[in-house]
Amino acid sequence: MFSFCALNQPLTITFQGTWQFISTAQVCNPQKIYEVSDELESLFFVILYEGTHWVVHNKPKGLNVGYLFNGARFDARGYQIIGGKGKFCMYTLSPHTDIVLNQLRFERSPPFTDLLRELFLLFKSLAIVNRNKESGEELQDRDISNVEKLQSCRAVIQLMKNAVEREDWPKEHDKAQSDNYPGSGEFC
Repeated sequence: MFSFCALNQPLTITFQGTWQFISTAQVCNPQKIYEVSDELESLFFVILYEGTHWVVHNKPKGLNVGYLFNGARFDARGYQIIGGKGKFCMYTLSPHTDIVLNQLRFERSPPFTDLLRELFLLFKSLAIVNRNKESGEELQDRDISNVEKLQSCRAVIQLMKNAVEREDWPKEHDKAQSDNYPGSGEFC
């Protein structure tokens, strides 16, 4: 758990968890009450983070892991005021969405690539539904269905179980020889 002062006011915003893995909704709205979907999205970020750092992959151009996991905005006085824009953009802006859905490949681990993409689609729907609550835009049935799946952990467990049971995992480990993105300031 950590806190920071927002806008030099007596208000202290407290986040619970590790900044890099806090759910998109929680990091954009620290007063939001944690839900199962927040915890599941945090798990997704842990898997994505570890995969991009330690599993051999194709390092697609435009994959900015520093911005995605560490991004935060600061006011003129240097106080951190909000973060999560990289996560939100990954879900909602075409070039960023395309990187995870179509470009990022764990070259020796097709099941891992597919698992990340399937999880990504669930949480992309959650980001869209949360954004549309405020805008009043009409939602697609797929997004509503995906968000319903995130009300419990069953769908995520099933996706993971399906991935683990696949036979096309690499026969030898596919761990990267070193961290693909050492340090928080280095980008692909």
